[in-house]
Amino acid sequence: EETETFCVQLEEELQQSTGCKTLVANSGVIGYSTEQEYYTLEELAPQLRPDVAVLCFYANDVHRDHRAVFRSRNPAGDWSSAERWLERGAAFCRRNKIRFAVAVIPDRSQMTSRAIRIGYQQRLEAITAKLGIYLIDPDERFLAHRTEPLWLPGDDHFAPAGHALFAQSLADHLRAWVPRKAD
Repeated sequence: EETETFCVQLEEELQQSTGCKTLVANSGVIGYSTEQEYYTLEELAPQLRPDVAVLCFYANDVHRDHRAVFRSRNPAGDWSSAERWLERGAAFCRRNKIRFAVAVIPDRSQMTSRAIRIGYQQRLEAITAKLGIYLIDPDERFLAHRTEPLWLPGDDHFAPAGHALFAQSLADHLRAWVPRKAD
């Protein structure tokens, strides 16, 4: 249900914790690459005037077969293209005084072994560090809850519990960036 998505839950959490009306606009589109996500940011930011922009990064942002990204310590994919578009997104946000973060969407396969996540996460960490982009990596929180049904059965998308956990992780990182209601 829409009310169970991490976007709705994040909006509610930020409103409760800051006392300010908060809008979390979900502009994600299935199949979009980092390039298309950049153009969406460029198009929507002037209309929405966000304080914060969070790009949710998943392995299919660098390779159509997201499982191929997790198969080796040297993850497959077009990382140079992702880096270019992340750099453009960060520059756009700096010019427009928007805080920019990249949030890693954990994959179910990463929860079976820390070794599976090493190459992918380290590659993304290196890129975001180089570009001065704040990285939100909820994997430790997901690893701590891996006995719960965090993904839909037979699907790589979050179940309601996964959405809730991802929203909590984002809120923990973003709460300080959201304006607070004056006392």
